[in-house]
Amino acid sequence: MFCEQCGQKITDGSLFCEYCGAKIEVQPQVQVQPQVEPQVQVQAQPQVEPQAQTQPQAQYAAYQPYKAAGAASAPMTKSQIMIIVIVVEAIAIIAAIFGMKSFVGSKFSARAYAQKYFVSVANDDIKTAFELTDIKKSDLVNEDTFENYLAQQTDYGHAKSYKVTSDFQDDIYQIVNIDYESSISGNTSSCYVKMIGDSKKKMGIFDTWKVSMGDIFTNNYKIIVLKGAKVTFDGIELKDSYKSNDKDYDMNIYDVYVLPQIFTGQHQIDVTLEGYNPVSKTSETYSGDGQNVYVSDMVMTEEYVKSIENTVYQNLKTIYSSALTGQSFESLPITFYSENMSDIKNEYEDLKEYLNQTDKMVDSIDFKNIQIASSTDSVHMRVSFDYDIKYICQEGESKVESSSFSNYTEMVLQDGQWVQKDLCADSLMYLCSW
Repeated sequence: MFCEQCGQKITDGSLFCEYCGAKIEVQPQVQVQPQVEPQVQVQAQPQVEPQAQTQPQAQYAAYQPYKAAGAASAPMTKSQIMIIVIVVEAIAIIAAIFGMKSFVGSKFSARAYAQKYFVSVANDDIKTAFELTDIKKSDLVNEDTFENYLAQQTDYGHAKSYKVTSDFQDDIYQIVNIDYESSISGNTSSCYVKMIGDSKKKMGIFDTWKVSMGDIFTNNYKIIVLKGAKVTFDGIELKDSYKSNDKDYDMNIYDVYVLPQIFTGQHQIDVTLEGYNPVSKTSETYSGDGQNVYVSDMVMTEEYVKSIENTVYQNLKTIYSSALTGQSFESLPITFYSENMSDIKNEYEDLKEYLNQTDKMVDSIDFKNIQIASSTDSVHMRVSFDYDIKYICQEGESKVESSSFSNYTEMVLQDGQWVQKDLCADSLMYLCSW
C-alpha cells in the first residue's frame, strides 16, 4: 500500500506513514457476494440479467481506492512543491543572467567604447571623449588642451557618416577600425582607435575599456627665458613650480621651465618681462623627450634703455669719485657681476692707487654721451661713453689741463637686473700715467 500524503510505499496495515507521519485511512473492502443461481424457469432468465450486470460494478468499486493510492497519482507535499519552484526560478535566473550578459556585455565591448569615443569627438563632446581616454589630468593636460590637440590632429568633427569595420587584438591592445565619410570632401577616411582594458569593471561583471593615448605626448619640454620673465603656455600662466635648476644654463641669467607632459602639435608661447616688449612664439612639438625652445630674443623698450644708460652714468661717477677720495671697494653702493667680483675689486684698488700717485694729479672726471652700443643676445651689452679729465701737472708751476676720451663698459643681465661687468679703468690709468 502507499501513503496518500507523500506517495511512499508503506507496510500494509500501517496506521501511520513511516516517512511523513500522516495517518493512514484504511479503505473498507467491499465484499463480493457469490452469485446464487435462482430456482426459476427458463422463461425467467431475462429478469436475472440486470443482476448479472451489477457484478462488474461491484468489483470496480471494490478496487477503486487501491488505484487512487498508487505512486503516480499521489499528491505532492508543500516542501516538494517549494523545491520545484526554487529550481525552476534558479534556472530562469541563470538563463536571464547569461542572456543579459550576452546582450549588455556587447555594450561594454572594446568596439562599443571606441565607437562612443568617435561619436563624442564628432559631436564636439570633449568632456565625454576626454573621460573615455587613459589620460591623467593636470594643469597642462585637460579638456581645453585636449580640444586644441583634436582640432589639429583629427577631422572627426566633419564626419558625415561612419561605420565600425573591423577590430583586432595584439598582446596588450585591441585596435578598432572606423571608416567615416567627410562632409567637406566626401572622401572616406579611416581612424584606428587603440583600446586598452581597464582594471575597473561595470557592475562587477563587465569589462571596461579606455582609449590609449600614450603616443601623443611630448615629455619634459623646456622653455628657456630671461630671468624673471613670465611665461604663458597655450593661455595658461606657468607657475614657479615648473622652474628647474638646470646646470646646463646660467641660472643668474635664465629661467628654465620644464613641462612634464604636453600634447604634441602647435603651441602658443607668450613671454613678458618688465622693460621689454612682449614676445609671442609658436612652437611645434613632437612625441618623445628632450625638446626645448628659447625665448630670449627680447627687445628692450626705449624707457628701459634710458634707465640703463642713467644707471651706467651714476655707477661711473660713483666709482671714480670714490677712488679719487680713497674709499674702500666694499663701501661702493653698486651691484657688480658676481662671477667677476674678485677681478673688479683688484681693478678698483689699482685705479685708486694710480689716481692718487701719478705726476698728473687728477682733479675730476666728467662722463657724458653714454649710449648702449650693442646687445647681441639680450644678456650682454656694451655701453659706450665719453669723458673729460681735469688734472694738475706737478712740473713747475701748477696748472689745470683737460682732455676728452671715449671708452666702453660691459653690462650683464644678472637676476633680472643689468649689472656692470668691469670698471673700464685700464685706459684711464694709462692716461694718468702718461
